[in-house]
Amino acid sequence: MPRFTLRQLLLTAAVFPPLIAAVWYCFDLGRVHTGSEENAVRKKLLTYTPPGASAMQVLAFVVNDLHRSGQGNAYHQYLEDYRASTGRDDDLQLTPTGDEFTGERTIEVVVSSRPSGLVTHEVSATWHFDAQDRLTDITTRSYGIGP
Repeated sequence: MPRFTLRQLLLTAAVFPPLIAAVWYCFDLGRVHTGSEENAVRKKLLTYTPPGASAMQVLAFVVNDLHRSGQGNAYHQYLEDYRASTGRDDDLQLTPTGDEFTGERTIEVVVSSRPSGLVTHEVSATWHFDAQDRLTDITTRSYGIGP
């Protein structure tokens, strides 16, 4: 059984904690992503697309202001209407969706993506619409992608 001298013990006690702290900091292991950021994103999106906004206003905001049109999906009729009203097809890379059974009409887009150590942290937003295609609510979801 190896015996440590007092000098070895003090040297280990002086070097080991700062080494753990440096690894913790470099790999962002201490950051907590429990939803506070997604609530801030939701509040900010509500200022740009308030309840009652039309689906076309929200889709125009997503395509023109968020510049995230390649990362998400939208109710198929909204995409067709947007293409017909603007004549633009090249900037719309959203995947069309539609649920004939529930009638759910949404637009979902990744609004924030940033590296966080070995994981990429993303926040997605979903705009929910009523039968008259007016915005009723925005929900956000925070998640990590990686090992």
